[in-house]
Amino acid sequence: MKNGNYVVQVSSGFYIPSPKQLGFVLASNLIMMLLLTLIATALFKNSLTETQMATLYHLQLRSHNDAQQAVITITAHLESMVNNNSDFSKATLGFYPKNQPQLLNNINWLDNTRLLSTNSQVRYVINYLGRSTKLTAPKLDIEYHLFKVFIYSKAAKGSEYVEQVFISIEVD
Repeated sequence: MKNGNYVVQVSSGFYIPSPKQLGFVLASNLIMMLLLTLIATALFKNSLTETQMATLYHLQLRSHNDAQQAVITITAHLESMVNNNSDFSKATLGFYPKNQPQLLNNINWLDNTRLLSTNSQVRYVINYLGRSTKLTAPKLDIEYHLFKVFIYSKAAKGSEYVEQVFISIEVD
């Protein structure tokens, strides 16, 4: 049975377009498929970028945490040096006395002959600043050894973390 531009199939209950309209349906479906492909590609790129950003953030946090763990290790090492009455006036590997001040931007973090390390990812340099007396409460007039520690941590490319920490250890 013909009804305008459609041929009606009564037995199955759906319409079949006439041959004049087959090209329009094909073109509109191709345009819809192209739009869906573009949207899916944009969503994929966005998801990939967010994943890369999250990975880099995770690596930066790992570098920061490694550096903070190194501060604890370095403090324990310095406390043992103070307790053993070490001579802080002599320069040794990664340790510089008061008369050889170091600056953060002058340190070559790739030169392992001048650096100390806690593991393969964390390197550091210690600069002894001398003795000082605390002039505030609660521990008034107590003498301390002062150290400046430069720490470099790198978990992966792009996740470098550099920190400068001052550590004071009470003189016994």
